[in-house]
Amino acid sequence: MSIFMLFPLLLLGDGHIIPIPPRPPGPKPLYIDIKSQHAEVKIVEGVAAVEIEEVFYNPHEMRIEGEYIFPIPEGASLSDFSMWVNGKEVKGEILRSDEARRRYLEIVRRRRDPALLEYYNRDMFRCRIFPIEPHGEVRVKIGYEQVLKKKGDMYEFRYPLKINSLTEHPMESFSLHAAIEASWDIKNVFSPTHSIDVVPKDKNKVEVAIEENNIRPNSDVIFYYSASREEFDMSLLTYRKGKDGYFLLSLSGGYISEDKENKAIIFVLDRSGSMRGRKIEQAKEALEFMVNSLNKGDEFAIITFSTDVEVLGDGLMGWRDRERALSGIRDINAGGGTNIEGALLRAAELANKVEKLPVYVVFLTDGEPTVGERNPERLKDKIKKEWENGRLFVFGVGYDVNTELLELLTGEFRGRGEYVTPDEDLEIVLSSFFSSIQTPVLTDVEIDYGKIKVKKVHPEQPGDLFAGSSITIAGMYENPGKTTITVKGKRKGREVVYEERFEFPGESEEYAFVPRVWARRRIGYLLSQIKRYGESRELVDEVTELGKRFGIVTPYTSYLITDEEERRLYAPGVFRAEKGEGAVRIMKDVAFAKRAITGTPQRREVKVIGEKTFYMKGEVWVDTEYKEGMKEKRIELWSREYEKFMESHPELVPYLALGKVIVVWKGVAYRFE
Repeated sequence: MSIFMLFPLLLLGDGHIIPIPPRPPGPKPLYIDIKSQHAEVKIVEGVAAVEIEEVFYNPHEMRIEGEYIFPIPEGASLSDFSMWVNGKEVKGEILRSDEARRRYLEIVRRRRDPALLEYYNRDMFRCRIFPIEPHGEVRVKIGYEQVLKKKGDMYEFRYPLKINSLTEHPMESFSLHAAIEASWDIKNVFSPTHSIDVVPKDKNKVEVAIEENNIRPNSDVIFYYSASREEFDMSLLTYRKGKDGYFLLSLSGGYISEDKENKAIIFVLDRSGSMRGRKIEQAKEALEFMVNSLNKGDEFAIITFSTDVEVLGDGLMGWRDRERALSGIRDINAGGGTNIEGALLRAAELANKVEKLPVYVVFLTDGEPTVGERNPERLKDKIKKEWENGRLFVFGVGYDVNTELLELLTGEFRGRGEYVTPDEDLEIVLSSFFSSIQTPVLTDVEIDYGKIKVKKVHPEQPGDLFAGSSITIAGMYENPGKTTITVKGKRKGREVVYEERFEFPGESEEYAFVPRVWARRRIGYLLSQIKRYGESRELVDEVTELGKRFGIVTPYTSYLITDEEERRLYAPGVFRAEKGEGAVRIMKDVAFAKRAITGTPQRREVKVIGEKTFYMKGEVWVDTEYKEGMKEKRIELWSREYEKFMESHPELVPYLALGKVIVVWKGVAYRFE
């Protein structure tokens, strides 16, 4: 069953079958499951054509009559509808919002099902279905077109996927595929709700994909994108309610018209004995891909290490040396110890010889030091003495890596770390990373916010911006007003400056997800500090408060983790461990949180609705703003007082759809039970 949050500009996309009569004999409502749902979306110049196929399943032993309903997006035009039941075509009709509201409020009252409140106040497409045979299926196909709303520089696409409120069984499969085309370069495609795959096809063509199985989704899919002919763009999203202001600043790199900026890249590959087999073969294949993808003006070097350290070709090579390098890669074999100190000192020596080009060191290891310096702090200090140039990108493979050491290295040398678990494809991870850093647009990026006082900004150092990608900075701001944001960086060794005028409003509630994105980034930063320097009362308290307030899983908000295996892996003791599956999982999440603008993996009974977060306590959904002892008002579900409250507070209807719930509103805790 798919029930949708009623946002004013919501782009709705799926339907739901309500059994008739709404409530059969017995204590439980009658439900029709969604077995599968697949959406194809084509967006051209901000106009979306959406086609949805759904398969419904009757899990009961009785024949059922139902009513298919589809909330029609504002301004959309229905282009296609087909439903065949037992070989018969079924017709439908459109209800205007006042009639649809009256009908479904009646159903809500009779069925006593709060989740149906989410249809409140919408135009509706309706179709009666009979019969739906026991354990039978109904297939529906529906299509519509809509002009997307443009918010500032960003287009917004929304697709409802919130079936958790009205389903007994998980959806077996869900997929969404969106093809986006524009006249100008497409930039900065991101989702604040889901982890999406973004595949550039051309500078003005992008594909977005989500595919999940056996899910109970409790939030809708939202993604944004921008299109511009400029080689560099800035966009700003803000949220401010009360004294706290939050912002997301996105810097987007286009495909620059001038010659590509060249770079120097130094590959450092662990070939110790533990890399034998599938890992070393995947690493070699990734190296071959990266060498073949170099630009003509690039320089590169390949360092391999086990007990000893070897440099392929004795130093830096150019594009014409690729064949020699590829031949050397094929001869790499695994065996011996792990001399991380020697390998990184050699990388620093080569990096320091590079002139005028940006330098990237890609370091891959699956273990911890067994040769040379083994203490993480002393090892970091030794390398720091020799390191003058370049960023360090670390890939930790498997569960035996020393996460403390890898975090120290990436923190010190202005890079980032990624952790590749045994179930992931190392070749794909490395190849994807290399593709993303192929063409620098700006290096050594610096940002000046002008008259606006910002704080707790993450990442603190934006790093480098690459063509076809973006950097998203999340932070808080104190004083509202208009300001000029200045971005400085380097391209081909010369300074480049961009300026743009923005307003940081005194009140703005449109982008309710912005504070949560900031909170996730902030938690990632705080956990990395705890991992590096140890626990302190201030750091732990801030992580705990943010985790509870925004419903984000941390080692200190374990009540949000429902699975016993996850509880074991995310316990605070495991967080402090240097290696092992739990330590790697923790740091993988920390690394993700420090740069993510998408939702974290669902490991808890938490629901995010608009600006509010709720967690399950017993049988009641509790607003994270609720505090024991605050002023309360109790309202009985389905009473006349309940209906009056709903009619006088339509903005709270999405929260009432949770059923038994405590909602904090204007300083009062309303308890519906």
